[in-house]
Amino acid sequence: MNNVIEIIKLHCNEVIVEEDGTKSTIELREGIRSETISKFEFDNNIELPIDLKNLLLFSNGLNLFDLTVMPLEEMEVFSLTKVISFHNWGNGDFDCVSLGGDYPKGSVIFMRHSEGNLTPVVDNLTDWFINVIQEIKTTGTLYHPFDYEQVNYNGVYKEVYNSLLKNEESDLLNEESENSPIVDSTMKKDTRSVTFAEVEAVLRDPIYIEAANTIAEKSYCKIDNNHFEIIVNIIKDDINHSIFALSDIKNFVINNAELLSKFVPFILDGEKGARLSIGSV
Repeated sequence: MNNVIEIIKLHCNEVIVEEDGTKSTIELREGIRSETISKFEFDNNIELPIDLKNLLLFSNGLNLFDLTVMPLEEMEVFSLTKVISFHNWGNGDFDCVSLGGDYPKGSVIFMRHSEGNLTPVVDNLTDWFINVIQEIKTTGTLYHPFDYEQVNYNGVYKEVYNSLLKNEESDLLNEESENSPIVDSTMKKDTRSVTFAEVEAVLRDPIYIEAANTIAEKSYCKIDNNHFEIIVNIIKDDINHSIFALSDIKNFVINNAELLSKFVPFILDGEKGARLSIGSV
């Protein structure tokens, strides 16, 4: 068993019970023609790694239990760092395959929001499929790197999370060193992840209420308690992945109330398809 196609075939008939109790399988698609791959490579001035090329010829995208591997037409080439995306986490993060830039060609790279923030995952696409399938079979899901703030499991992205955390701490220390000629060694910046409970407390702070009033005024709507709870719940999951200091979040809300006001009507109107009636001020 030494290539991605054999790994997928081995697990094709398996049924996985996900975290929410639903069942899922591997769903294949029609493979792409080699001529189409050649044109894509020519148009983008790249050469795809053999594992990725073989995967596309076998199945142009696929559902791998509870996640989706992109078809060629949805993949994006990031020419600056020479990687190509193949899995979208749905929150601005991507898994990519190296095209031979700063990372070995064919290795799998985690992209945190932009190509300027890359972290290696595994050596090749075959190993990624082996490890990801094993994790989904064991836990019912694939954990995002920042799930490891709350999950005690040695999964595929555990080391990615550790690396991201170290980089964040290093950046903060460098920033403090540049801005502070004298550093008190007893003072340490809080680099832990902000919990939702802390952010909810900020949103209920009297200082935030002043910002909320500005939001209401600018968006020509009133935000009653029910609407406020909806706004709070919308950000709950994302906040658990946040690596910003609590003070940074608070300052952003206060200083950008007018900007945020533009999005409040859309948030209230679009939450899970519900059509809310927002009274005029």
